[in-house]
Amino acid sequence: MYSPHPSYPPLDIAACGGVVLTNKYANKQELSYSKNIICVDLDLDSLIQGFERAVALAKNKNLRHQNYLENTLHIDWNTALEHTLNFMAQQTPNT
Repeated sequence: MYSPHPSYPPLDIAACGGVVLTNKYANKQELSYSKNIICVDLDLDSLIQGFERAVALAKNKNLRHQNYLENTLHIDWNTALEHTLNFMAQQTPNT
């Protein structure tokens, strides 16, 4: 995908401990949510190098797992939605 935002599939994969290879785009030069997300330019040499890095990381189970443990992606719905639900509860009039 050639997009200025991370989109869900790469984030879902990284949140599950997988390795992601995605593109850079203007304001999207890296996705710091996880060290298992690799961002590269869309030229052929960069893509090949990105695939090489991704395969090496996928094969390194210890490093991939450590990166997963250090993810800043929310994987618990209660944590992910807490702020929004609290805001909504404050907007609801008491009856």
